[in-house]
Amino acid sequence: MASKIRVLVVDDATVVRGMLSKMINAEPDMELAGSAPDGKAGIERAKELRPDVIVLDIDMPIMNGLEALPILRRELPDCPVIIFSTLSHAGATVTLDALAAGAADYSTKPSNAGSSAAAAEQVRTELLTKIRGLSGRSPEPGPSPSQAGARAVAGPAPAGPGPISTRPRLAQPVDALIIGSSTGGPAALEVTLPQLPGNLTIPILIVQHMPPTFTTVLAERLDRICPFPVNEAEQGMKVEAGHCYLAAGGFHMRLVRGTNGVNLALDDGPKIKSCRPSVDALFDSASDVYGPRLVAAILTGMGDDGLDSCGRLAKHNVEIIVQDEETSVVWGMPGAVARAGLATRCLPLDDIPEALLETAARRAPSVPRAAKKVVTS
Repeated sequence: MASKIRVLVVDDATVVRGMLSKMINAEPDMELAGSAPDGKAGIERAKELRPDVIVLDIDMPIMNGLEALPILRRELPDCPVIIFSTLSHAGATVTLDALAAGAADYSTKPSNAGSSAAAAEQVRTELLTKIRGLSGRSPEPGPSPSQAGARAVAGPAPAGPGPISTRPRLAQPVDALIIGSSTGGPAALEVTLPQLPGNLTIPILIVQHMPPTFTTVLAERLDRICPFPVNEAEQGMKVEAGHCYLAAGGFHMRLVRGTNGVNLALDDGPKIKSCRPSVDALFDSASDVYGPRLVAAILTGMGDDGLDSCGRLAKHNVEIIVQDEETSVVWGMPGAVARAGLATRCLPLDDIPEALLETAARRAPSVPRAAKKVVTS
């Protein structure tokens, strides 16, 4: 029988430590290794207990989470840290700072959940799922219907660890770059996007799994460091070459072609694979609008959102670049596509910008160029 996932909780609120302690110990595959009321005590407990996963609050006395994080990463480099933050602009800002500093993921604290039962269910659905995913000891389910559909396109996927087979690359013109990411995605996007040029002649459209407010802050953050405009998606917004659009938390982002070109259409319809925004929703609509003239990238993330749509893109020989396992925080989304044989390239994160730029250079001549943005520090 596999050992339980040992979790350390660092939070100054007694009620939060108590709630998480009960919830973690109630799970058959988890146990509370210990808890601490501040960052300084959390570091000492972490060195003593050597947990599998750390849940870290940000706003604490003596030493806050941002101060404790780099020390925890240095002392326990293989132990993932999940930030447990508030669903607010300030909470989103500091959480993204923590992700850039090495936190593996985040989970939002219950807010206006309606009841203690609803709050507990939110934590159970979000935080405990992420603890399992980041521990590296999640149960391995059998192939889902989505995996079966994708494999029907590319043939059988390799069974378990082993070489990843890739599809041949065809030099098709490209009208748009579409990207999907989740766990570890904000930091990956901060590495990838600033390396693309300001005079890029195609639009970039991104789904990053995040709640409302967090996507607003992420778009603002990316806009500051990228040489082209980065916008959080709004209903009816026109898609322009040389601009980047990030799906808004809580809404699917789809593309529609109108009389004045391509526009964004947002909807809060049912979640797809428990996600809203959904990578599949964006990728499928992009295929409807641009046909095969796309390049797709799947970056680090938990789950397999994007697998179904990548199966459909592969039928049209669309280039699909996935982040490799070694540089991914979680090799769920890119791994699902790679194992299904749908990717044309499986690359380390540092090599992805050059690959995207090389592919994007095959733009269709009908796409207008955008003015280069001046980035100020």
